Amino acid sequence: MEPRLGEMMKTIRGFKTLMDHALRLEGLVRHASTHAAGVVLSNLPLVDHLPLFVDKEGGIVTQYDMSCVEKIGLVSSTFSV
Repeated sequence: MEPRLGEMMKTIRGFKTLMDHALRLEGLVRHASTHAAGVVLSNLPLVDHLPLFVDKEGGIVTQYDMSCVEKIGLVSSTFSV
């Protein structure tokens, strides 16, 4: 929508390729974060269903966000105390 970007895509060599890559990356998750009360539940080993990693405190954390966890059929819950 920005006319100057459109002009740059026409005149600067490689700019269109750069913009194509940038648009594919736009909106992707940039970092992992942990919800203080988020819990993922499954009757099978989680490692069989989603990517996991160990955080700085030694906790096992999924690399999927809550909506992706729910889309693959696992239960994602938050609890308040």
